[in-house]
Amino acid sequence: MDFLGQVEEFTKGCRDVTASLKLGSSGGVVYPNGPLTLNDTATSQLCSFAGCTVKFFEVLKEEGLCEVINKVLKETQFLLRLREQTVRGVLSTSYKPIDNIIVCRELLPHLKLSKVFGKVTDPVWEMLTDEFSIMRIEGVQRCEMNVTFTPSLVITNSEVGKAALNLRLAVRTHEFRIISDPIVRKVHIGPYAGVLVEEDLVKAFEGLVKSLPQVDLSREIQFRPIDFKLLHYPSDVMRVIFGMTKSELVEMRVASFPLRSLVQSTVSTELPTYWKYILARDFFDLLLRFNYYVHDGWVIRWPHHVR
Repeated sequence: MDFLGQVEEFTKGCRDVTASLKLGSSGGVVYPNGPLTLNDTATSQLCSFAGCTVKFFEVLKEEGLCEVINKVLKETQFLLRLREQTVRGVLSTSYKPIDNIIVCRELLPHLKLSKVFGKVTDPVWEMLTDEFSIMRIEGVQRCEMNVTFTPSLVITNSEVGKAALNLRLAVRTHEFRIISDPIVRKVHIGPYAGVLVEEDLVKAFEGLVKSLPQVDLSREIQFRPIDFKLLHYPSDVMRVIFGMTKSELVEMRVASFPLRSLVQSTVSTELPTYWKYILARDFFDLLLRFNYYVHDGWVIRWPHHVR
């Protein structure tokens, strides 16, 4: 299925309603057209509005006491994002989500990318879910300041309020991939998007090209057992980065790792797309601001991106 066909298929059965949210005793949503089910994201968002934890909500479900949440919500109106009979998002009525299909139809056609990327490939979805999506538009391989790399534009979004629509610059070499912070503060949808983005994209690209030759993968990073607590990765991701689980790492008195081996996790085939994206963002900071995170060879802090 082609790029646009994927997102059209993704939007089937999706609709929005503005309504109060009334729960039944077992945690389902009472709705005139039949009961609705909360997915994990919607449950978490509901709990935020209700002022309780997801764990407490699960206890209420087990005890058949979820109706008490209705007393807290007090007929508050919400924007409910639905897929068939599943609530995929519970948002404030003032929130204005941007759907992925709108990005494809009203943003992509107006982007001007030739100054940075030259000829570009067709967009591809690296990830397409309600909670988070990652789109990539890749340029041609080039060599700047003796560094050979392939640049790309990465567009991230969430249809249920878990992340804003952002445009980021990505670079891939034969050893690693890194993804920048957002290159524009606010993404505009429409015919002026290309003009607004182009200048920021060129500046970001020029800055990144100047920084790439400073990356020294021959460096080593030393960790003490307590340092691994700085890292926010699950055990399976830790194993791909370090070759060991977190529990195995903390048993070592001192652990030293070549930076070259650590960054290879950003292009690993063993990791899900989401975690490769997170690592690419974390290592962007680590590689380009190495002395901020590592002092005299010892790690003193670690980047922490969640979207």
